Amino acid sequence: MLITMAVRKAGAQFVSSKENIDETPSGRLLHGIMASIAEFYSANLATESKKGMRQKAKSGGTPGHASLGYLNVRERIDGREIRTVIVDEQRAPHIQWMFSAYATGDWTMRQLEEELDRRGLRIPATKKLPERKVSYQHIDKMLTNRYYTGIVRYEGIWYEGRHPAIVDQATFDRVQAIRTTRAQAREEVRKHPHYLKGSIFCGRCDARFGVMNATNRWGTVYPYFYCLGRAKDRTSCTQSTVLISDVEASVAEYWKRVQLSPERIAAIREQVMTALVQHQKAGQAEVKRQEQRRQDLRNAQLKLIEMRYADAIPLDLLKSEQERITRELAAAQEIIDRYSTEMDSVLSVVEGALLLCSNAYRLYFSAPPTVRRQLNQAVFARFLILDDQVQGADLTSGFAQLLASDLTAPPQNGPHGDERTGVDVRQPRAIKPVGRHRAPIRHPAHRRAEPRSEPGPGFR
Repeated sequence: MLITMAVRKAGAQFVSSKENIDETPSGRLLHGIMASIAEFYSANLATESKKGMRQKAKSGGTPGHASLGYLNVRERIDGREIRTVIVDEQRAPHIQWMFSAYATGDWTMRQLEEELDRRGLRIPATKKLPERKVSYQHIDKMLTNRYYTGIVRYEGIWYEGRHPAIVDQATFDRVQAIRTTRAQAREEVRKHPHYLKGSIFCGRCDARFGVMNATNRWGTVYPYFYCLGRAKDRTSCTQSTVLISDVEASVAEYWKRVQLSPERIAAIREQVMTALVQHQKAGQAEVKRQEQRRQDLRNAQLKLIEMRYADAIPLDLLKSEQERITRELAAAQEIIDRYSTEMDSVLSVVEGALLLCSNAYRLYFSAPPTVRRQLNQAVFARFLILDDQVQGADLTSGFAQLLASDLTAPPQNGPHGDERTGVDVRQPRAIKPVGRHRAPIRHPAHRRAEPRSEPGPGFR
């Protein structure tokens, strides 16, 4: 259309010497038919190409270029050329080490970037780009790429791949858990990583705590937590630096409050089972209703397209109706997924939470730092630190519900957190600044004997 309009605007005419195409009505008709056929051929070729790629992904093949650590190769089998993927023996060991190192929780992506560069890992050269080192952004993508576990993704759908996995699922899951906990804590681990960073807050100004290492004149290093609010404005907070070991001990002691009796655990388990049975009965009818609704919406989509082809509705109305149907389809699918959750999976999560609450202190005390971080973020939204002691804590919504006296009632956020759990959560108090002086760093050998305020009543 645009080309024809441009030709006419220039005062010229399009005449074909092979086909009977000119400016007559029959010539324009033939031109339109041939143009439509050409457009159909191009669209059908693209569709068939996508169909082939989709079929290849369904059968476990890799559509497109394989990820770093694999090689695209061609093999001849029974006289036919087969394109497949094999493990890159030179680069795959570096990828495996990267996942294993990050899964320990002791490495950051910046440190991985430097170490992989030192080990000699390089991205192969292409027609447009030379060989180059693995960047921070590339590492971030690789750590979330399920292709390394033997899965193929095409058009947003994951399929079981034929290529060998170089990372086991357990390691991949640990990596994702560490990424999630660091993102929740908004922690950018640089020089001084610690499993409590992001979970402890100042009990005076509500700011987060950072980590610093103080060295005395004899070269002894003392690790401390310091208030980031005071670091930004010394007059806004009077919280002094505190030894990390003291805060660690106080947090571990606070975990003794997360304790449920066997009778309470049995009662919770019974309530959950009753609720799940009722949920399953109510869900079966709802799932059938939503599936019928989803089918009706899909039929409506097809009718809209047919009406548009017949010029029965304008384009703007088609777009608005398609957007509405897309939203309703997503809502129906969400309801179906929610009611289709298997009872066993829900029970396993509840049993894990109850097991944690039955042996919380012993589990936390014997856990490594990476697991301690995950436990803190699963149960507590934050700890409030006053001087070097935990003065209170906010529970996460899930455990606030689990530890409440009434499981069916929603959490009530009072002035001190969830009032049903009995947990001592003291809101940060506004304390008048005492002056522009630096809070002294107290080394263990020179610490003053100060009376410590006892923590408030806990919950069992």
